[in-house]
Amino acid sequence: MAQSLSVNYETFRMLPPNEFFVMLKNDENKLLIDVRRPNEFQRDGLKSFMNLDVSSSNFHVVTSKLSRETKIYVICQNGKRTTIASKHLARLGFIVFGLMGGTESIPVTEFKLCKTG
Repeated sequence: MAQSLSVNYETFRMLPPNEFFVMLKNDENKLLIDVRRPNEFQRDGLKSFMNLDVSSSNFHVVTSKLSRETKIYVICQNGKRTTIASKHLARLGFIVFGLMGGTESIPVTEFKLCKTG
């Protein structure tokens, strides 16, 4: 019988862009993950974020090996994949902050300053 893993919502929060980036800026112990596909990340990934595709077959393996001491900040394009990835990470015991609305919710002027390309 498969065991259901519940999400601890004390360790998982979706945040609006202004709050997300303030917390990210002030947090010393963090890992920044963009959960979009590699081609999306290459097109408009944000500085300092690593790409870890939530739809890839190794997402669960890679995330299970990350340090639980690190807070994780997660983004995608519109927030859907962020929610999926963040719930998974919270089930593993991470403290996770997701960007509500994804990169589409970032004001254009800020988004241009954050882009890698």
